[in-house]
Amino acid sequence: MDIQITKEKENKTIGRREIEFAGEGERITPSREKVLEKLAERLAIREEFITIKEIRNVYGSHSFTGIAHVYQKKERMAEIEPGYLLKRGVKEEKKGEAPKAAEEKPKEHKKEEAKKEEKPKEAKKE
Repeated sequence: MDIQITKEKENKTIGRREIEFAGEGERITPSREKVLEKLAERLAIREEFITIKEIRNVYGSHSFTGIAHVYQKKERMAEIEPGYLLKRGVKEEKKGEAPKAAEEKPKEHKKEEAKKEEKPKEAKKE
């Protein structure tokens, strides 16, 4: 995947650079994580200072375009950008092992409760 910066505008009032980019992907539109990684590499800045506003694929081709904002300060980025954009495309820790262990314990607990709830059947007297 290759990304070129097509337009760059300095917004001194807000304290950010507004960047438009274009690129060639594989068969599908690349994920935000991959684009963020490539933009950070291309701009020589850490990923945490970049917010990707949008990525659009060009119909019928493997190319895409997008808009990103690069902030000078993380605090300023948190003030301006909506919360949902800050969460998009951010790498999260894998939660695979912890929830599985947590799920198993309640199941065992439920089995024990079920055994306790079972009452011996009383013989009917006729």
